[in-house]
Amino acid sequence: MGVTTDNENQARFKSSKLDKDSTRKKFFKALVLTGNPTNAAKAVNLGRSACYNYRSKNEAFREGWEEAMEMFIDNAEATLADRAINGVKEPVFFRGNICGYIIRYSDGNLQKFLAANRKKYRAQQDVNVHVLDGLADRMAKADTRLGVVRKPEALPEPSPEEYNIIDVDAEDLVDITPEEEATENM
Repeated sequence: MGVTTDNENQARFKSSKLDKDSTRKKFFKALVLTGNPTNAAKAVNLGRSACYNYRSKNEAFREGWEEAMEMFIDNAEATLADRAINGVKEPVFFRGNICGYIIRYSDGNLQKFLAANRKKYRAQQDVNVHVLDGLADRMAKADTRLGVVRKPEALPEPSPEEYNIIDVDAEDLVDITPEEEATENM
């Protein structure tokens, strides 16, 4: 039989403390309220690492932890939506004294809430344009407009491996006048 150290005994004591329903309930309640595992651990007089260690060894505790965090996030979303829609009452001061109140709304919060919950409010991020497609042709047209003469070898067509896919607006690719666009579409 080996000799146990004080640190091993302390770790056993701390994990046994989390074996109690009342301690776990208090930990989960603090986690729901704060969303912060360190603060929840402090609420039950434990170190954060003791709680993380117990979570890695106890499936039910891990599931409870995840559920508590989901509840915190749900509450945070509801609070965000409430502040965005109903606003927050803020005092107005005049010469150091409160003379009234205003309701401050947060359009930014509302936009973020809608983007997180509704696809149609999300920024367009699925526009993939092959920037190098026809690059030599576009550069040649630009050179013609500007009167630039280049050697043909200066504009090699890239190999398929050199293509990069990036998100850009089509308007940013080439500066074409409406007259040139009309002649190209014929």
